[in-house]
Amino acid sequence: MIYQKKVANIAYCFLIAICYVVLIKVIGSALYSFKFSTDILSFAADISSALVVLIIMLCLHRQNILRGNIKGLAKGFSAGGFLCGYIIIMLLSFFMMDFSVKNLQPPIHILLFTLSMVLTGFSEEILFRGIIFNILGDCFGKKSRFAIYGTTALSSFIFGFMHLSNVFSGVSFGGALIQTISAFAVAKLVTESEKIRF
Repeated sequence: MIYQKKVANIAYCFLIAICYVVLIKVIGSALYSFKFSTDILSFAADISSALVVLIIMLCLHRQNILRGNIKGLAKGFSAGGFLCGYIIIMLLSFFMMDFSVKNLQPPIHILLFTLSMVLTGFSEEILFRGIIFNILGDCFGKKSRFAIYGTTALSSFIFGFMHLSNVFSGVSFGGALIQTISAFAVAKLVTESEKIRF
């Protein structure tokens, strides 16, 4: 009976992630049917995905994952410091594709891109390391190191697996597979580098 409950919870977590991905793909497709700038549409899609995650969180009664303190937030930022450095390098390379002044991106592009990245990170963190991680933690237990590592590996796998959906956004299967593997690895690394709390 316990084994069946664990399998059901794992399937439930996959279902939550699949519903999230399907909803944001449908919303994104609907938004991109409008004739606006790509930056504005991307930003609107990211706002929509953040709202979808908040709705999922409220429907599942998981608001407690937002109850943190400043110290916990600072630890999260410091653990993700290497990701911040990577993002800064990517931003610089994105905005300065050519070092001549005429090829610099307009400030509104920079602002919308930066806000989109923050919203994407917020949505994914809340869903995968907030909601799904805690559902799996409730299922497998919170005491043993094996249970915590299992929960970490499984939630990271679900996070990575959901990146395969990028194939439907025009990314090649090989590219999506690379995203999936690296998303799993980064999620596992970041989750294990922090003090894991449920």
